[in-house]
Amino acid sequence: TGTMGEKYEVELMSLAVGSAWVRITQISPFSSTKSMQLYPSYGFGGVQYLTSYDNKVRVSLQSVTTNQATLMIEGPMGFKAEKGAAEPEKLPEIQVTKEVDKTQVKKGEQIRVTITVRNIGDGTAKNVKVRDTVPSGLSLISGSVSLGPTTISSNQQKTISYVLKANQPGTITLPSVQADYEDEAGNKYTSDPTQPITIEVKETKPRLTVSMSVEPTKVKKGETVRVTVNVQNSGDAPAKNLVISGSLPVGALGTPEDKTVPELLPQASTTHTYDFKVTKTGTITIPPAKVTYYDEEGRLYEESSSGATVTVVGTPALEVTHSVNPPEAKVGEEVEVSITITNTGDGTADNVRVTFTPPMELEPKEGQPTTVTLGRITPGQKKMPKFYLIANESGEITIPGDSIVIEYSDEMGETRTATSAASQTLKVSKPISPVALAMVLVIVLLIVAVLIAGRGKRPKVAEERPPAPPPEEAPRIPVTRRAPAPPLRTGPRPGGLPSRTRPRGLPQRKK
Repeated sequence: TGTMGEKYEVELMSLAVGSAWVRITQISPFSSTKSMQLYPSYGFGGVQYLTSYDNKVRVSLQSVTTNQATLMIEGPMGFKAEKGAAEPEKLPEIQVTKEVDKTQVKKGEQIRVTITVRNIGDGTAKNVKVRDTVPSGLSLISGSVSLGPTTISSNQQKTISYVLKANQPGTITLPSVQADYEDEAGNKYTSDPTQPITIEVKETKPRLTVSMSVEPTKVKKGETVRVTVNVQNSGDAPAKNLVISGSLPVGALGTPEDKTVPELLPQASTTHTYDFKVTKTGTITIPPAKVTYYDEEGRLYEESSSGATVTVVGTPALEVTHSVNPPEAKVGEEVEVSITITNTGDGTADNVRVTFTPPMELEPKEGQPTTVTLGRITPGQKKMPKFYLIANESGEITIPGDSIVIEYSDEMGETRTATSAASQTLKVSKPISPVALAMVLVIVLLIVAVLIAGRGKRPKVAEERPPAPPPEEAPRIPVTRRAPAPPLRTGPRPGGLPSRTRPRGLPQRKK
C-alpha cells in the first residue's frame, strides 16, 4: 500500500516445471492486471510493472520446485507490504507431444503421426487450438492435422492422428507444433513447441540376385545334366515381368526354354530348370543365365548369374593280348609270358591291376609275383607287363586268355574287368638223358676221327711205281687208218685217284 492510497496485489497463481505464474493487480486508484510466467533469475530482475504516479512494482522468481516458489517483490519508497493468504488461482497449462510410428520408411510407405494435447495445469484451458503442417515429400492420406478450438479440463487430454505417405526418397523433417489457449479469465497462452522429427525415406526398387547350380557336376559322355537357376528378390519393391533364360555349352544337346514370372515380391524367390546332354569329354563351361525385369515405374533391369562347369569323362576299354617266348622250351627252362594292355576307349582306366594264374605245368620263377599294379592307363596308352615261369612238365601247355584278368575302374569309380583275347600254346620237351648224351657224343667223336684220318692218308701215284719194260718190237704191218674209238673209262683207281683212259687195242698194263 502506498502513501497516497495506491494499492497493489501480487499473486503466485501456479507452479509449473521450472517456472511459476505470477499476476500483479492494481486495485486503486485504477484497476488493471498483468500475468506472466516467470523463470528463476539469479540476481534482481524479473517482471517490472509500471503504476500511476511513476510508482513501480517489480517481481522476480528466485527459486521454484514442484510445490514451492520464492519471489522477490520491490515497491516504491514508503510502500508497505502485507502477506496475504496463499490461495493461488487455478490456471491451465497445456503440454503438446508429437510422435510418429517410424522414422525410417521406404518410398511409398505410410507414416502415422499422433499429436497429444494435455492440460497439466489445475485450471481449465479454453479455446485450445493446434495446427500442424505437412512438409514437402509427404502427402496426407487420412486424418486431420488440426485440433480445436476446444476446451480441455485439468488433467485431461485430446489427441489428433493422421497418416502421411512418403513420396520421394531423402531426409524429411516434420516441423514442431504448439498449442494456443486461454484461461477462464481470457488470458492467452502458448505452449512450448515440440521437437522437430526427422524422417529418412529410402529409395525402393527390386534387387534380383541370380545364381546357377548343376547336378551332377561330373558325368559320362552322353549323360544328362540338369541346370537350376535361382532368382532371389532382395530388394524392397516387387519385380515385374521377369524373363529367365539359360544357354547351352558348346556341343551340348538340348533346347532350354525361357521362363516368365509376372511378379516377384520382395524377399521372394523363384527357380528355373533345364536339361541337356553332353557329347564330348573334358571340362565344359555352361554360360551364365540372364534375367530381365521391370520395377513399378516401368524401368528395365537385367541381371546375370555366374557360369558353371561340368566335368565329362569317357569310358575306358582295355584290350588284352599275350604271347609266350620262346614258344618251345624244355622242362626246367625259363619262359616269358608278355601281356600287352591297350586302352582303346576315350576314358582313363584307373587302378589297373593284372592277375595271372598260370597252368599247373608252369611255376612262377622264384620271387616273381602273379599280381602286378600298373596304376593309370590313359586313352591310347599301352602297357606291357611280363611274367617269368619255369616249365615243370613236358607236353603242349595251353595258357588260356581267361588266366589273365585285368581289373580297373573308370573315372566315375565303377569297377571293370578284361581278359586276354585268345589262348597261347607252349611246347615243352623232355631234356636228353646223360647216357644218351654221352653215346651221341662218342658217335660224333668217332665220325670226326674217321674224317680226320681219311684226309691224312696219302694215295699211291703212278710216279712211285717202277717203270714198265719196253714192249718188243713187232713187225710193221701196213694197216688201214680208221677213226679212233672213244676212250674207255675203267672206274676209280685205288687211293681215290681218277681213273686213266686206255686206247683200244693197246695191251693192258699188269699190276
